[in-house]
Amino acid sequence: MAAKRVFEVNESSFVDLKAELVRKESQVKREKLGAEQKITRQPKKPPVWAKVKKETKAAKPSAVPTKQVELSLEEQQTLQKSRQALEAKAKLYEKMARGEIE
Repeated sequence: MAAKRVFEVNESSFVDLKAELVRKESQVKREKLGAEQKITRQPKKPPVWAKVKKETKAAKPSAVPTKQVELSLEEQQTLQKSRQALEAKAKLYEKMARGEIE
């Protein structure tokens, strides 16, 4: 008669075996899914507003020179008067801030 082998078994060895079993099952599942899912996705389309931004950026450099058209004499005088009025207002506000004007 063959002698029976006696194995010493404790809780930690059961936990180790269970962990190894779970690892192997997950590995098999990943391999199985990997073989089935060889479908490649098409890349996403860029959003519509991305095209609009590119078009506006391309249009801006050509629009800048048109804005730099020389002003007529009348427009230059109007601009100068506006600038002088704003500078006078700024001086008044500075005096008010210092308390020189009540």
